[in-house]
Amino acid sequence: MKLKTLSQSKIKNKRVLLRCGFDVPFNKLGKIQDDERIKQSLPTLRYLIKNKAKVIIISHNGRPNGKKIKKLAMDEVAKRLGVLLKKKVIKLPDCCGKKVTDYISKMKPGQVVVLENLRFYKEEGKNMAKFAKALSELGEVYVNDAFANSHRQHASMVGIPKHLPSYAGFLVQKEVESLSRLMKKPKRPFVAVVGGAKISDKLGVILNLFNKVDALLLGGALANTILKAQKIQVGKSLIEPKMITKLSKLDLTDVRMRIPVDVMVMKKEKGKEKVYTRPSGGVGKEEYIYDIGPDTITLFISILEKARQIVWAGPMGYFEDKRFSKGSYEIAKAIGKSKAYTVVGGGDTVDVLDDLKIKNKINFISTGGGAMLRFLQEGDLPALKLLK
Repeated sequence: MKLKTLSQSKIKNKRVLLRCGFDVPFNKLGKIQDDERIKQSLPTLRYLIKNKAKVIIISHNGRPNGKKIKKLAMDEVAKRLGVLLKKKVIKLPDCCGKKVTDYISKMKPGQVVVLENLRFYKEEGKNMAKFAKALSELGEVYVNDAFANSHRQHASMVGIPKHLPSYAGFLVQKEVESLSRLMKKPKRPFVAVVGGAKISDKLGVILNLFNKVDALLLGGALANTILKAQKIQVGKSLIEPKMITKLSKLDLTDVRMRIPVDVMVMKKEKGKEKVYTRPSGGVGKEEYIYDIGPDTITLFISILEKARQIVWAGPMGYFEDKRFSKGSYEIAKAIGKSKAYTVVGGGDTVDVLDDLKIKNKINFISTGGGAMLRFLQEGDLPALKLLK
């Protein structure tokens, strides 16, 4: 895929509307817990500042669904960005309106402002043309550096580029180049590990990957749903019933597909929660599957050890509870030790790497979970189509 890149743009002294993916986690005190997503866009920001652009950052935080929620405001993001850039960054109180346009009209080359959370406005998620037009009028050039949101049909992603000369930022460029290389010339054996909760988000990519990988290792609620599709008892485990019939598109008997041979379950007994290891097919009606079992871990690791290319999206179970973290942690350690070319994506998956402090062991970490999977499925994303 060939994108119009930032280095091809004419931005000197121009107002640049920069869409970033600054959806960062906060701690209980309302402070930023992890600023990695902000750091990822620093190369783009530094380039714009060096080239005398007037930088207007638009982004979102959380899912306020059109409501103004104080803890999701962009103030802390602007503060952290100022520290990272070692320069003053102004946070404006809105996304558009007279106060915003008046301030922007007086900006000097090299200045940076951050606008309010885009998702405080329902018009953003609904991709309303009027909202996209109002945002576009703030800038003269648009730069997309939010790969993680490029699969969204939102006003700031697909609406603004209809009104302004539009380019890919360095982060988006890096994501596209890395993921394209992964699929075009895969090193073999090529192993994909897919877990997490929502199979509806991943069915397409599984079907696409299935034709390209040498092994597909499945965990999480995704694996539960496949077990159920095979008429194997999963008790009260999390599944997506609507997806069971669609799984008929998969050849569930293909040796390349690996589903858990055993699982970790929890059951309430006499008011207490007790954890057991069960063979797949031996789960009781009142039990919940929360992780892959020890035999599955051994099986999956043996396959990963032979791989020359690995992509991983989605944890193996409910790793946030330490009783059910072993599956995700052991798979992460195996991928970290591997000599294969490794790619990991998705917030929860990266959280596993953070817990183990092994992010530096991975060749490429995608900023997107859903966006990465959809790109691997289709080789394109809605917002990227507008940057070609």
